[in-house]
Amino acid sequence: MAAEEKDYTELLRRRALKHLIYGFVLNGVLRPLTRRFFDVRIEGAEHIPGRSCVIATHHCLSFDWVMLGVVLPRKAHGWIDQEVLRRVPRFGAALELICVNTDGGAESRKDYRVTREISRAWLEHTDELVVTVTDGPSKHLVGPDGRITPLPERPNHSGAASLGHEVNVPVVPCATWIPACHQAELFESKGIRGDLRYLERHRRIPYYCAFLEPVTAAAFRSRREMRDEIRRRQLAGYARLAEQHERAEPGA
Repeated sequence: MAAEEKDYTELLRRRALKHLIYGFVLNGVLRPLTRRFFDVRIEGAEHIPGRSCVIATHHCLSFDWVMLGVVLPRKAHGWIDQEVLRRVPRFGAALELICVNTDGGAESRKDYRVTREISRAWLEHTDELVVTVTDGPSKHLVGPDGRITPLPERPNHSGAASLGHEVNVPVVPCATWIPACHQAELFESKGIRGDLRYLERHRRIPYYCAFLEPVTAAAFRSRREMRDEIRRRQLAGYARLAEQHERAEPGA
């Protein structure tokens, strides 16, 4: 274990270049693309504390981490499926993304412990943000018929609540929403070129994001209660975002 801890500590060293890369990718590439393709509306930014915390979101787009990286006020370390990071390992390392093994089995459980320890290193030693999803791998949320599992029916995983308990940091539930007419096309990636072609044809897609009131471990008797409250707030926030769009776009 000592060797692993030394590896985690190494993450925190010589970060100047990685900060420069992160800033360039965020401000030079991702923000301009986001402004081109989406009409982004954010509420509840005041709920994100000035210290390190966990942002607990759910799947909305195949590139959720991109959108949250753009709207969050500080550097975000997203939990990203290892299948994605295997395609761009240097990119993931430069942006300090956190690898998650979603294959299942004993190896996945072992890797998950590493994922949590790396997340803990960022939370304990920086004021940065760790972004997790509560509904697990997006590839498990689309049925054979192409139906996307509605948020209330999705699995409710405890990764965010576990981090909040173990590191004693706030967990900020996050709800995101896009119109139903775009969900099927953007929930599963068609490849970078395919996604960009779709976005070019449908510019200024409404993207609503709500950060809800944080939860802390001290307010709950168990991680399960904390996990369930995170989902409850996500659902309430999601319903409110959908209602806001219906008021803004009657008949949409």
